[in-house]
Amino acid sequence: MKFPALFLLAALAFTAAAADRVERIRYADFSNWYARDIAESKVIGGKHKTVYEIAPAGKTSGNKPYSNLGGSPWATSNVYARVSGITKASNSVSPAKRGSNTVARLQSKMEEVKVLGVINLDAAVAGTIFLGRIKEPITSTKGPFTNMEMGIPFTRRPKAIQYDFAVTMPAVNTRTRATGLSPKKTLQGRDKAEVYVLLQRRWEDAKGNIYAHRVGTGR
Repeated sequence: MKFPALFLLAALAFTAAAADRVERIRYADFSNWYARDIAESKVIGGKHKTVYEIAPAGKTSGNKPYSNLGGSPWATSNVYARVSGITKASNSVSPAKRGSNTVARLQSKMEEVKVLGVINLDAAVAGTIFLGRIKEPITSTKGPFTNMEMGIPFTRRPKAIQYDFAVTMPAVNTRTRATGLSPKKTLQGRDKAEVYVLLQRRWEDAKGNIYAHRVGTGR
């Protein structure tokens, strides 16, 4: 089964309204990657998987939760999960070479975890990068957004987001829906890669309630 892949070829940057100044997001040239070696549970094969992060170059071994290193504002769909006592790693974002440049390769893939009488799931994982952070380890397949803190403080007034990309897409007009919570389904229609930016005004009141008001969207 083939899945789409998105290659971000160069720096992601904002074009500021004042004098068209281009401001690159930190580590958005994708030339630095931090590699983690994670050992999956023996009951699902005990494989060692390399999980990549967009951060200062380095590597580590051991099943340890990751937190953004070196001031990197980036998080990915790559995760270390421990669900029902079973350790699983997923890597759908990785460095790749396009000519002489190192780029970010975002690939959708199917993750399968099957242990008789304990867990049985197929989940489609979309290769994703975003500004923010992930709370590890992931302990449940339900409510994935509860493990994500999306967004970083931003005080400028951008008029555009600028990036280079290439997409490879299977030449079929069907998609696979697999959430891990229900059986896989084949749906009509082609999948698509997506890039978007959301600007919000966020604030917290005296009682700790958090609010967000959308002020800009690019997609």
